[in-house]
Amino acid sequence: MTMVWRRTAAGDFAFNRCPPNATGTTSRRCSLDRNGIAYWEPPSFARCISNEYRYLQHSVKEHLAKGQRTLAGEGMSQVTKTLLDLTQRRNFYGGDLLACVEILRNVTDTFKRASYIPSSDDVQNFFQIISNLLEEENREKWEDAQQVYPGSVELMQVIEDFVHVVGMGMMDFHNSYLMTGNLVASIHKLPAASVLTDINFPMKGRKGMVDWARNSEDKIIIPKNIFKPASPELDESAVFVLGTIFYKNLGLILPSPRNYTIVNSKIIAVTVRPEPKIAESVLEIELAHLVNVSISLFAEEYSRNINLELAGRSKETCISPDQTVTFAREGLETHGLMQREYRSEDLLCWAVLLDLGIQFSQRQPPRLSKLILGTHNPYCALWDYGRT
Repeated sequence: MTMVWRRTAAGDFAFNRCPPNATGTTSRRCSLDRNGIAYWEPPSFARCISNEYRYLQHSVKEHLAKGQRTLAGEGMSQVTKTLLDLTQRRNFYGGDLLACVEILRNVTDTFKRASYIPSSDDVQNFFQIISNLLEEENREKWEDAQQVYPGSVELMQVIEDFVHVVGMGMMDFHNSYLMTGNLVASIHKLPAASVLTDINFPMKGRKGMVDWARNSEDKIIIPKNIFKPASPELDESAVFVLGTIFYKNLGLILPSPRNYTIVNSKIIAVTVRPEPKIAESVLEIELAHLVNVSISLFAEEYSRNINLELAGRSKETCISPDQTVTFAREGLETHGLMQREYRSEDLLCWAVLLDLGIQFSQRQPPRLSKLILGTHNPYCALWDYGRT
């Protein structure tokens, strides 16, 4: 794809139209390297939305305008089918990813307002769409998109709300397992008095379990005694919806923390509604480290090595329309241990973080981090141990 960029002063952005198959604007920044030489950064397509996704956004608005709730719900069911077909093509601009998150948000909110019970196909389609968005090959496009908006964080919140839409439509004592290439989710509807045993997730021996989840060492144990309503207006007849989501590579696309750390494990999220009673019980979580070897890294450029192939360059302006910038990912093989908690109103997520300032001179054995979290306060004890 050839695009001509106007002469631009260092530190400024140049803007262009999106490619013919999309609407919106592209942008590209002219920067200075350490030697004071100007170069073009890669163009951003975070504000480009493909025509198919733009059309689907308009379709969503039409369904929202329908007066009857049932018709609106059925319309959103058709939207998920269309969105699944589009995401299966795996051909995105950064703006397409954000458009998908917006569409999924509207679908979820419409189901909720209309008290519409999504069918099993609707639920499977919804989670497969998310799996398609979370493919590792979309990592750079997510990075581009999240310069505009933290879409991956919003996506986690959408998933949380959708889990409860599904859970509220289920019969008591029922559960649902969704298994895809990039996430595994379980949804339980549990009367408080019926929870007699702790809940283990994921169920690695379950029929049809995807290999990456079955072979992982990550797990969470949710104690049975947390299922007590916090509100005095609710009694032991209260019914809980428990959602647990296991993400394969969500850590790759979350916005980068500002403290020079990166996610070094898969991510487990838990959501429970209504709010459970504070109890002297614990959640036990085990998260396997993804990387165990460290190399020296510059903190300010820990994730990228910039190779410039410039047809022409000057001290203060970017002048060549044919300049290209290639980003080559370095192996982020560092080892350190931190624990980070992403939290929304009801959703808790845990992951192990690498501290990129820590350097180790020798190969470390594979590790497993174990967390014991008391539900009576937000703090936790955390330790790790080596495995032979």
